[in-house]
Amino acid sequence: DESSNFLYHAPTFIIVSNLKDNGNSMPDSALAIGNMMLAAHAIGLGSCWIYAVKVLFSTEEGAAFQKELGLSETDQIVGSIAVGYPDGAAPQPKPRKESFFRIV
Repeated sequence: DESSNFLYHAPTFIIVSNLKDNGNSMPDSALAIGNMMLAAHAIGLGSCWIYAVKVLFSTEEGAAFQKELGLSETDQIVGSIAVGYPDGAAPQPKPRKESFFRIV
């Protein structure tokens, strides 16, 4: 179906990879993805973290595409981001609970 698109019809798709043997690959990559999403928002772009690519790249077709991208077998796809101009206004955040805080 043309109307459903897991990339939300975004014009830009960023794939984030890291070394398989890097014990910090997930937190390092998550921080990079989060920072890219914040930077996109700062310039008026919308973004969405797409974690499903990790599963998609675990298939034979995904491994072939990974080679096509120039990534080696020592690299792993950690996540991705769809980036583009939002289609409509951003949803308003829920109101904060007043006087609710916790000091630890």
